[in-house]
Amino acid sequence: MSALILRELRLAATGGAALLPLIFFLLVATLFPFAVGPDGPLLARAGGGALWMAALLAALLPVDRLVEPDRAAGVLDQLFLKGISEESIAFAKLTGHWLSFGPPLMLAAIPAAALMKLPGDVLTRLELGLLIGTPGLAALTLGVAALTAGLRRGGALAGLLLLPLAVPLLIFGAGYVARGNEAGALQLLGVRPYEAKERADAFRRHNLESLEQILPVWADEKERTNLARSSRDQLEQQMERVDRELVQLLAADVPSL
Repeated sequence: MSALILRELRLAATGGAALLPLIFFLLVATLFPFAVGPDGPLLARAGGGALWMAALLAALLPVDRLVEPDRAAGVLDQLFLKGISEESIAFAKLTGHWLSFGPPLMLAAIPAAALMKLPGDVLTRLELGLLIGTPGLAALTLGVAALTAGLRRGGALAGLLLLPLAVPLLIFGAGYVARGNEAGALQLLGVRPYEAKERADAFRRHNLESLEQILPVWADEKERTNLARSSRDQLEQQMERVDRELVQLLAADVPSL
């Protein structure tokens, strides 16, 4: 497995595929301030979303080399004949792809945040979001590359397939960058502003309460599992209660005819 991952990293390094997403990411961070102007507060508000969009497009750039060259050269067939499962090959490619662009993007986010005039706490949330979200981007890119392998002009089709699938990651990743704007992701999904804020606050309170309960018994796997299941049930009940309260509030605000 490690040999396959190292092979993917070596191919990315020798083919320049590891450098291209990094250059693209930094170019977006450099050009975006020229597009919106030198307004610091505006850059700080929009910069996180712009960097997430740049990370999404950067993950798409090496899609042509992930599967098709190995398929055309018969490498995948040779690996399968050697007894290496398709799951192992996919995991190695996924790991190699993420290592070739994920950590470099996280490092590039530091000078990019300076260009966007992002505060330190926003940069911390951006880095954490990229750490969690870039493996998802890598998985989507690899899946789309496998679907379009062998097709003519598969790169253009890969972009059309990947961008809609990556919308949830983009919404919640960019929404997490701005503290207090977690409800913005729900609003983009069609939830009304007040309802989105109530749901986001309820979810945040539930997470904190669940952590306080689970951390003391973390070493006990059985107890931890039971608490996690109980926490899930409590979250569903809490969301139902929030829905009922919102319905009652909205009904009270509607003037009687």
